[in-house]
Amino acid sequence: MRYTTTIVLLVAAAGLAAYVYFVERHSRTTAQVEADRVKLLPGFDRDAVSRIVISRPGQPEVVLEREKKGEWKLTAPKAGGADAAVLSEILSAVEFLEYRARVGDVGARSRAEYGLQPPKATIRLRAGPKELVLSVGNDDAAGQGVYAARGDEPAVYVVEKRFRELLDRDPDALRDRRLLAFDPGKVKQLRVGDTVLTREGSAWFLTTPQKMRAAEAKVQELLRALETARATRFVPDATPVGKVVSVTDDGVHTVTVGGDCPGAAGEVLAVRGVPEAASLCVAKADADRVTPPRDVLRDTRLLTVRPEDARKVVIAALGRELGLARDGAVWKVTAPAGAAADDEVVRKWLEDLGSYRALAVAPGDPAARGLGGKDTIKVTVEQEGGGTTTVAIGASRDGRRWARRGDEAVLLQVHAEAGDAISADPLFFRSRKVLQVARWEVRTITVAAGGTTEVAERGPQEQWRLEKPLALDADAGVIDRLLAAVVDLRAEKLLAGAAAFAPTHTLRLATQPTDADAAQRDGGVRKVTTHVLEIGADAPGGGGCLARSTGTVMVLAKAACEDLRVRLATRKLVDIGEQSVVGLTLARGGKSEVLEKRGPTWHKAAGPRVPTEQIDDLLGALRGLSARAVVQYGPDVGHGLAKPRLEASLRLDGGKEIKLTFGAESERGVFARLQGRDVTYLVARRDVETFEKAAP
Repeated sequence: MRYTTTIVLLVAAAGLAAYVYFVERHSRTTAQVEADRVKLLPGFDRDAVSRIVISRPGQPEVVLEREKKGEWKLTAPKAGGADAAVLSEILSAVEFLEYRARVGDVGARSRAEYGLQPPKATIRLRAGPKELVLSVGNDDAAGQGVYAARGDEPAVYVVEKRFRELLDRDPDALRDRRLLAFDPGKVKQLRVGDTVLTREGSAWFLTTPQKMRAAEAKVQELLRALETARATRFVPDATPVGKVVSVTDDGVHTVTVGGDCPGAAGEVLAVRGVPEAASLCVAKADADRVTPPRDVLRDTRLLTVRPEDARKVVIAALGRELGLARDGAVWKVTAPAGAAADDEVVRKWLEDLGSYRALAVAPGDPAARGLGGKDTIKVTVEQEGGGTTTVAIGASRDGRRWARRGDEAVLLQVHAEAGDAISADPLFFRSRKVLQVARWEVRTITVAAGGTTEVAERGPQEQWRLEKPLALDADAGVIDRLLAAVVDLRAEKLLAGAAAFAPTHTLRLATQPTDADAAQRDGGVRKVTTHVLEIGADAPGGGGCLARSTGTVMVLAKAACEDLRVRLATRKLVDIGEQSVVGLTLARGGKSEVLEKRGPTWHKAAGPRVPTEQIDDLLGALRGLSARAVVQYGPDVGHGLAKPRLEASLRLDGGKEIKLTFGAESERGVFARLQGRDVTYLVARRDVETFEKAAP
């Protein structure tokens, strides 16, 4: 019984679903039925309309026909294209036209009283075999609407005034106001005056007066301007003057733009030729956009390939040839050897080459312009998806070079440095990464400079400690900047050979893997690897410094040089934290002043009390005092510390004493030493002056 019930329910559900699908889905909702009750043409199908005729007393009939492609054309009073937006507005008005009131059935005499015999305007719409007719007459008695009737039916209705206004338009309002009607996706050629642009594949070229690559963005801008330009009004047939603009897609569309438009200032005359003759006016801004000068359309880039589109590069220069190829996102040197190239360097090089713009463009004999000789540089770039671009760059003359792109008939003059930036040396594209170091694996840092070797080791608590030339805390900030510089260190430029390089600083980093997998790969032992970087003198021009790693000499950025040319000792001079200072002795100019704390107050040794604010300023200037640089290790010589300008001794609660001596002054600051620490420091002048001003 249970199964029988289930089957019955399933059959009923299936029947209901079928009813909904085949019957109810074609039924109209209550709201739709109610809306149709007040529509003048219920069930009107705008897509079925193939012909429209609009008649007005004393005016020529306007006839519009829909072509097979769906486009509307005017056939009377003058043949031509129709404005799609205006046609859509009229059809929408017919489709949704509702009456506000139904006057009732009237005879022929009464129709005349309503302005419907003859009507003020009539629209006839052919939809398949049927013709639908709507007529509009006078304003209604309230002045809020107009009278309307369907065909010869006796009923008269009141509809909104807007409907009569749509029909009571000048025929020109229905004409296609586009400057040119064309298919942007099929354009093969453009002409602006005596400038001709032709599409070759995906690229555009100026083919007259000489062949030259066109600027893609400017061509697209021109196409958009031609597609969107609209007439402000139509005028009687006029004689064309100015530039002839033509667009070739599946056909040819022409318009001549130039001259003043009669009857309005600031408008330009445009006379359409084939396929649809018409004279019209356009705004001057639109006229300027569709008639750009030839120079604007030229692509003056030395290299027209985007870096992301390049797949292969061949460089021929000074008798050498270098090949580069991209495999996915990775560039490699394919000739003369398959070494890895630096992806960023290749991309940046392509980008830089494309950033050069022509200083001048001119036809001419390439050989006479320095092209074709032994000094000629040639770059060939194959692109993703096909296509090859070549650039030949001639010898440098007076700071300029002439270049030729492919088989273009014109030459480009560029700055000589454009050629200087091209090299067939594999070193030029080699990775600029200097050291392959993970900062958390660095265990020991060794710096040799000026006859002194410093060794700093990382402790178990990740704190750095100086072991040589003396046992001392290392400066955490200095080491942090040094490691950050090393890990991200990239050469600004690689130099061939090691001539004229003499190191002033040698940096050694001993690294040891911290993960168990790396130790397993090394036979269970965490292998120690030493990385060496030598830093030399400043590079010519002061833009950085010379350096050498694994035999390659390079130029490093100035900021990196400053972070690498350092001494590792802590720069903290006075670090008393929250410890209590109970005595202070200041010696300067051969005189000493002793200050001591008595209970909560401070006094001079002779007895007078010293204001608490003054002592706070003095101790604040000393507390946490740090040097800006480490000058040297060992006994000090020649920094004025034998005859100091100022000495400060602090006595702490518990008996510990800190003595700080300030010596001579240099351009960078004041030399200083801390008693018991064999290091000479340089302290910022302002810190010393602040301390001196605070002293009683």
